Amino acid sequence: MYFAVAGMMDLFEYLHYGLSLVLIFIGGKMLASHYYTVPTHVALAVVLGLLVISVVASVAFPNKQKA
Repeated sequence: MYFAVAGMMDLFEYLHYGLSLVLIFIGGKMLASHYYTVPTHVALAVVLGLLVISVVASVAFPNKQKA
């Protein structure tokens, strides 16, 4: 998934922030899995939400230097 979305980083300015937060969340989920189990639908919702927020932020606040 990372490489599929990473190819779109040129189109969306803030996508790399969203991807880094996804990787941090998944890493934290893996570290905490021994103590707490995050349901799959919650984890997928968080990942999707982070990606959608980063894409919407990129569309709402475009980088004016590229134009």
